[in-house]
Amino acid sequence: MPPSATRLRLQVLWTALKTTVKHYTSKNYPADWDLAFHVQLAVLRKVDEASLDSTIEEVLDVLP
Repeated sequence: MPPSATRLRLQVLWTALKTTVKHYTSKNYPADWDLAFHVQLAVLRKVDEASLDSTIEEVLDVLP
């Protein structure tokens, strides 16, 4: 069963907020990583993690 659209959106929002804070407070990242890249990478990882048991078609059908 694919994750619900609301759950995916909330996870993406929470991940973006956490990543933004981490980006500005942590020095463990390469200097060439800007905030946009860092947030995109974290969000893609979270969506991938949340949809492991679903096919891409099921996940895309949930999202508008």
